[in-house]
Amino acid sequence: MKTIRSVEAIKDNLKDKKGAEIKFIVQKGNRRRKVQKGIISNVYPSIFTIMSDGANLSFSYIDILTKTVELAFVSEQA
Repeated sequence: MKTIRSVEAIKDNLKDKKGAEIKFIVQKGNRRRKVQKGIISNVYPSIFTIMSDGANLSFSYIDILTKTVELAFVSEQA
């Protein structure tokens, strides 16, 4: 995902990509990372949800700003 520096820009970008397949990395602390694939299922005012392996995971837009969660859209990867 391109570097975006405001919560509103992140929300707008994710609204446009609702239903898109993504690969995402969640920072778990102490240099542990979890890489998963999923689909952006919903975009709400404070959070967005990703359906991954039958589970609905929720993240805040601040998680993207702080790089706790990193998103990569599958269609944009080469």
